[in-house]
Amino acid sequence: MALLTLVQDEVERVVAQAKHHFRRARPFMVDPALPHCGKGENALKAYPSGHAAFAWATAWTLAQLTPDHAAAVMARAQDYGLSREICGVHYASDVEASHGMATAAAQALLTDPRLAAMVAAARAEWPRP
Repeated sequence: MALLTLVQDEVERVVAQAKHHFRRARPFMVDPALPHCGKGENALKAYPSGHAAFAWATAWTLAQLTPDHAAAVMARAQDYGLSREICGVHYASDVEASHGMATAAAQALLTDPRLAAMVAAARAEWPRP
């Protein structure tokens, strides 16, 4: 959990910087007639998708810890990202940007020598089939 928290904190930081820089309107803000899930946040925060970034970073981290489950975990992250598009709160490019940013940030942390002991401990905790 400590490793996932660290990854999520870093991804959230990177995504927040990008959202602040790009200030992209959500699809339903551009076209108010578009249906969307729930109220939606009327803020210029569409790019990149924070929710999709969370899914991609978590999936990438878990896939590195347990390669036997990588395909299933990554497929779930892809589905989660797609749900953001289906809900009308993100464009496909928002979700894809999240994929790249989250994967790169998670991979950088997982390969950081300063975190090697934490990564090894997380791998050791993972239950094997």
